[in-house]
Amino acid sequence: YISNVYIENCKKGLVIEGDTREVTLNRVWCYNNQEDGFYIEGGDHKIINCVAGSNGAHGFRNVGGGSQVINCKAFYNGDTTANTYGFLFTSASRRAQIIGCQAQDNYYHGFVLYNVENMLLEGCNADSNGRASSNSYDGIRLDGAKKCLIIGNKCFDRNTEKYQRYGIYLSSTTENNVVAYNDVRGNLNNIYVSGTGNVVEHNRGFVTENCGTATVANDEYIAHGLEQSLNIGYNNCTVQLTPYTTVYDGVPVVVGCN
Repeated sequence: YISNVYIENCKKGLVIEGDTREVTLNRVWCYNNQEDGFYIEGGDHKIINCVAGSNGAHGFRNVGGGSQVINCKAFYNGDTTANTYGFLFTSASRRAQIIGCQAQDNYYHGFVLYNVENMLLEGCNADSNGRASSNSYDGIRLDGAKKCLIIGNKCFDRNTEKYQRYGIYLSSTTENNVVAYNDVRGNLNNIYVSGTGNVVEHNRGFVTENCGTATVANDEYIAHGLEQSLNIGYNNCTVQLTPYTTVYDGVPVVVGCN
Protein backbone atom coordinates (compact mmCIF):
# COMPACT_ATOMS: atom_id res chain seq x y z
CA TYR A 1 0.00 0.00 0.00
CA ILE A 2 1.55 3.28 -1.16
CA SER A 3 -0.12 6.59 -0.31
CA ASN A 4 0.56 10.31 -0.07
CA VAL A 5 3.75 10.25 -2.13
CA TYR A 6 5.05 12.97 -4.47
CA ILE A 7 7.56 11.97 -7.18
CA GLU A 8 9.22 14.61 -9.36
CA ASN A 9 12.17 15.07 -11.75
CA CYS A 10 13.11 11.38 -12.05
CA LYS A 11 13.66 9.30 -15.18
CA LYS A 12 10.34 7.51 -14.53
CA GLY A 13 7.87 8.34 -11.81
CA LEU A 14 6.40 5.28 -10.07
CA VAL A 15 7.35 1.86 -11.50
CA ILE A 16 5.83 -1.51 -10.58
CA GLU A 17 7.47 -4.38 -12.46
CA GLY A 18 7.12 -8.14 -12.74
CA ASP A 19 4.33 -10.38 -11.53
CA THR A 20 3.22 -8.10 -8.70
CA ARG A 21 -0.34 -8.44 -7.36
CA GLU A 22 -2.87 -6.36 -5.44
CA VAL A 23 -0.85 -3.20 -4.95
CA THR A 24 -2.90 -0.19 -3.83
CA LEU A 25 -1.81 3.30 -4.85
CA ASN A 26 -3.74 6.15 -3.24
CA ARG A 27 -2.91 9.84 -3.63
CA VAL A 28 0.35 9.46 -5.52
CA TRP A 29 1.51 12.41 -7.64
CA CYS A 30 4.07 12.00 -10.45
CA TYR A 31 5.15 15.31 -12.01
CA ASN A 32 7.85 16.43 -14.46
CA ASN A 33 9.53 13.06 -14.91
CA GLN A 34 11.54 12.40 -18.07
CA GLU A 35 9.51 9.39 -19.21
CA ASP A 36 6.29 7.79 -17.90
CA GLY A 37 4.58 9.11 -14.81
CA PHE A 38 3.25 5.66 -13.82
CA TYR A 39 4.56 2.42 -15.35
CA ILE A 40 2.68 -0.54 -13.90
CA GLU A 41 2.92 -4.29 -14.55
CA GLY A 42 1.38 -7.26 -12.74
CA GLY A 43 -2.33 -7.28 -12.02
CA ASP A 44 -5.33 -6.81 -9.73
CA HIS A 45 -4.10 -3.44 -8.48
CA LYS A 46 -6.19 -0.55 -7.15
CA ILE A 47 -5.04 2.87 -8.33
CA ILE A 48 -7.05 5.62 -6.68
CA ASN A 49 -6.82 9.43 -6.65
CA CYS A 50 -3.48 9.51 -8.45
CA VAL A 51 -2.21 12.28 -10.75
CA ALA A 52 0.35 12.30 -13.59
CA GLY A 53 1.29 15.77 -14.81
CA SER A 54 3.80 17.16 -17.31
CA ASN A 55 5.73 13.91 -17.74
CA GLY A 56 7.80 13.47 -20.90
CA ALA A 57 6.08 10.28 -22.06
CA HIS A 58 2.78 8.64 -20.97
CA GLY A 59 0.96 9.79 -17.88
CA PHE A 60 -0.17 6.23 -17.04
CA ARG A 61 1.32 3.31 -18.98
CA ASN A 62 -0.58 0.11 -18.32
CA VAL A 63 -2.24 -0.64 -15.02
CA GLY A 64 -2.05 -4.44 -14.83
CA GLY A 65 -4.66 -6.98 -15.87
CA GLY A 66 -7.87 -6.94 -13.87
CA SER A 67 -6.93 -3.72 -12.10
CA GLN A 68 -9.17 -0.82 -11.10
CA VAL A 69 -8.24 2.79 -11.82
CA ILE A 70 -10.56 5.25 -10.10
CA ASN A 71 -10.60 9.05 -10.00
CA CYS A 72 -7.15 9.54 -11.54
CA LYS A 73 -5.94 12.37 -13.77
CA ALA A 74 -3.32 12.77 -16.51
CA PHE A 75 -2.53 16.23 -17.88
CA TYR A 76 0.15 17.86 -20.05
CA ASN A 77 1.93 14.56 -20.65
CA GLY A 78 3.96 13.63 -23.72
CA ASP A 79 5.59 16.94 -24.52
CA THR A 80 9.05 15.47 -25.17
CA THR A 81 8.22 12.05 -26.68
CA ALA A 82 6.10 11.55 -29.79
CA ASN A 83 3.02 9.32 -29.66
CA THR A 84 2.70 9.25 -25.91
CA TYR A 85 -0.65 9.65 -24.22
CA GLY A 86 -2.47 10.55 -21.07
CA PHE A 87 -3.45 6.92 -20.42
CA LEU A 88 -2.08 4.00 -22.48
CA PHE A 89 -3.58 0.55 -21.92
CA THR A 90 -2.04 -2.36 -23.85
CA SER A 91 -2.69 -6.10 -23.66
CA ALA A 92 -1.09 -6.08 -20.20
CA SER A 93 -4.15 -4.12 -19.01
CA ARG A 94 -6.83 -6.56 -20.19
CA ARG A 95 -9.99 -6.72 -18.07
CA ALA A 96 -9.12 -3.47 -16.28
CA GLN A 97 -11.81 -1.04 -15.13
CA ILE A 98 -11.17 2.67 -15.66
CA ILE A 99 -13.77 4.75 -13.83
CA GLY A 100 -14.12 8.47 -13.28
CA CYS A 101 -10.72 9.45 -14.67
CA GLN A 102 -9.65 12.54 -16.61
CA ALA A 103 -7.24 13.00 -19.53
CA GLN A 104 -6.73 16.72 -20.01
CA ASP A 105 -4.45 18.78 -22.28
CA ASN A 106 -2.16 15.87 -23.16
CA TYR A 107 -0.02 16.39 -26.24
CA TYR A 108 -1.31 13.37 -28.14
CA HIS A 109 -4.32 11.08 -27.47
CA GLY A 110 -6.13 11.19 -24.13
CA PHE A 111 -7.08 7.52 -23.50
CA VAL A 112 -5.71 4.73 -25.74
CA LEU A 113 -6.92 1.12 -25.58
CA TYR A 114 -4.44 -0.86 -27.68
CA ASN A 115 -4.85 -4.62 -28.25
CA VAL A 116 -6.86 -5.02 -25.04
CA GLU A 117 -9.91 -7.16 -24.33
CA ASN A 118 -12.85 -6.90 -21.94
CA MET A 119 -12.00 -3.46 -20.56
CA LEU A 120 -14.43 -0.96 -19.08
CA LEU A 121 -14.00 2.80 -19.55
CA GLU A 122 -16.82 4.58 -17.74
CA GLY A 123 -17.60 8.09 -16.56
CA CYS A 124 -14.31 9.58 -17.75
CA ASN A 125 -13.46 12.99 -19.22
CA ALA A 126 -11.32 13.41 -22.34
CA ASP A 127 -10.75 17.16 -22.26
CA SER A 128 -8.84 19.09 -24.94
CA ASN A 129 -6.17 16.54 -25.84
CA GLY A 130 -4.02 16.53 -29.01
CA ARG A 131 -2.16 19.76 -28.33
CA ALA A 132 0.81 18.62 -30.42
CA SER A 133 -1.13 19.07 -33.67
CA SER A 134 -4.69 20.19 -34.33
CA ASN A 135 -7.05 17.59 -35.85
CA SER A 136 -4.58 14.70 -35.40
CA TYR A 137 -5.28 13.13 -32.00
CA ASP A 138 -8.37 11.91 -30.19
CA GLY A 139 -9.98 11.98 -26.78
CA ILE A 140 -10.56 8.20 -26.59
CA ARG A 141 -8.96 5.89 -29.15
CA LEU A 142 -9.52 2.15 -29.56
CA ASP A 143 -6.99 0.29 -31.71
CA GLY A 144 -7.09 -3.50 -31.79
CA ALA A 145 -9.48 -3.46 -28.83
CA LYS A 146 -12.05 -6.25 -28.50
CA LYS A 147 -15.16 -6.69 -26.36
CA CYS A 148 -14.66 -3.45 -24.45
CA LEU A 149 -17.40 -1.24 -22.99
CA ILE A 150 -17.04 2.54 -23.46
CA ILE A 151 -19.95 4.08 -21.61
CA GLY A 152 -21.01 7.39 -20.12
CA ASN A 153 -17.87 9.38 -20.96
CA LYS A 154 -17.58 13.08 -21.78
CA CYS A 155 -15.27 14.01 -24.67
CA PHE A 156 -14.81 17.67 -25.61
CA ASP A 157 -12.36 20.44 -26.40
CA ARG A 158 -12.98 23.52 -24.30
CA ASN A 159 -10.73 25.80 -26.36
CA THR A 160 -11.92 28.28 -28.95
CA GLU A 161 -9.27 26.89 -31.33
CA LYS A 162 -9.90 23.19 -30.96
CA TYR A 163 -7.27 20.46 -31.16
CA GLN A 164 -9.03 17.20 -30.20
CA ARG A 165 -9.86 15.50 -33.50
CA TYR A 166 -12.50 12.90 -32.56
CA GLY A 167 -14.19 12.46 -29.25
CA ILE A 168 -14.01 8.67 -29.75
CA TYR A 169 -12.14 6.83 -32.51
CA LEU A 170 -12.56 3.11 -33.34
CA SER A 171 -9.93 1.88 -35.77
CA SER A 172 -10.36 -0.82 -38.42
CA THR A 173 -8.81 -3.44 -36.11
CA THR A 174 -11.46 -3.12 -33.37
CA GLU A 175 -14.03 -5.87 -32.81
CA ASN A 176 -17.28 -6.26 -30.88
CA ASN A 177 -16.98 -3.20 -28.66
CA VAL A 178 -19.93 -1.25 -27.26
CA VAL A 179 -19.82 2.56 -27.30
CA ALA A 180 -22.94 3.98 -25.68
CA TYR A 181 -24.32 6.96 -23.75
CA ASN A 182 -21.25 9.13 -24.27
CA ASP A 183 -21.32 12.89 -24.94
CA VAL A 184 -19.03 13.80 -27.85
CA ARG A 185 -20.17 17.37 -28.51
CA GLY A 186 -17.49 20.04 -28.80
CA ASN A 187 -14.68 18.24 -30.64
CA LEU A 188 -13.53 18.90 -34.18
CA ASN A 189 -15.38 15.67 -35.04
CA ASN A 190 -17.61 13.40 -32.97
CA ILE A 191 -17.08 9.62 -33.40
CA TYR A 192 -15.18 7.66 -36.04
CA VAL A 193 -16.45 4.11 -36.46
CA SER A 194 -14.65 1.29 -38.25
CA GLY A 195 -13.85 -2.33 -37.38
CA THR A 196 -16.15 -5.34 -37.07
CA GLY A 197 -19.22 -5.88 -34.93
CA ASN A 198 -18.94 -2.66 -32.95
CA VAL A 199 -22.15 -1.27 -31.46
CA VAL A 200 -22.35 2.53 -31.32
CA GLU A 201 -25.63 3.91 -29.99
CA HIS A 202 -27.27 6.58 -27.84
CA ASN A 203 -24.30 8.96 -27.92
CA ARG A 204 -25.04 12.67 -27.56
CA GLY A 205 -23.68 14.52 -30.58
CA PHE A 206 -23.59 11.42 -32.83
CA VAL A 207 -26.96 10.62 -34.38
CA THR A 208 -27.47 6.91 -35.08
CA GLU A 209 -31.27 6.86 -34.82
CA ASN A 210 -33.87 9.20 -36.23
CA CYS A 211 -37.62 9.32 -36.67
CA GLY A 212 -40.33 11.67 -37.85
CA THR A 213 -42.97 12.30 -40.50
CA ALA A 214 -42.69 13.98 -43.87
CA THR A 215 -44.65 14.50 -47.06
CA VAL A 216 -42.89 13.93 -50.37
CA ALA A 217 -43.95 14.23 -53.97
CA ASN A 218 -42.74 12.32 -57.02
CA ASP A 219 -38.95 11.98 -57.29
CA GLU A 220 -38.33 13.57 -53.89
CA TYR A 221 -36.52 12.02 -50.94
CA ILE A 222 -36.21 12.33 -47.17
CA ALA A 223 -32.72 12.77 -45.71
CA HIS A 224 -32.16 10.34 -42.84
CA GLY A 225 -30.10 12.87 -40.87
CA LEU A 226 -27.68 10.25 -39.54
CA GLU A 227 -23.96 10.67 -39.03
CA GLN A 228 -22.98 7.91 -41.46
CA SER A 229 -24.33 6.29 -44.59
CA LEU A 230 -26.67 3.39 -43.98
CA ASN A 231 -25.06 -0.02 -44.26
CA ILE A 232 -28.12 -2.20 -44.52
CA GLY A 233 -27.61 -5.86 -43.82
CA TYR A 234 -28.61 -8.71 -41.57
CA ASN A 235 -28.45 -7.68 -37.90
CA ASN A 236 -26.74 -4.34 -38.48
CA CYS A 237 -29.44 -1.85 -39.55
CA THR A 238 -33.19 -1.42 -39.28
CA VAL A 239 -35.09 0.91 -41.58
CA GLN A 240 -38.83 1.17 -41.07
CA LEU A 241 -40.95 3.27 -43.44
CA THR A 242 -44.70 3.49 -43.00
CA PRO A 243 -46.58 5.29 -45.82
CA TYR A 244 -49.73 7.06 -44.71
CA THR A 245 -51.22 6.64 -48.20
CA THR A 246 -50.49 3.78 -50.53
CA VAL A 247 -51.38 5.68 -53.67
CA TYR A 248 -50.49 9.15 -54.88
CA ASP A 249 -52.51 10.79 -57.62
CA GLY A 250 -53.98 7.42 -58.46
CA VAL A 251 -50.55 5.76 -58.76
CA PRO A 252 -49.28 3.16 -56.22
CA VAL A 253 -46.56 4.50 -53.91
CA VAL A 254 -43.16 2.78 -54.01
CA VAL A 255 -41.28 2.96 -50.70
CA GLY A 256 -37.54 2.27 -50.56
CA CYS A 257 -34.26 3.49 -49.05
CA ASN A 258 -30.66 4.12 -50.05
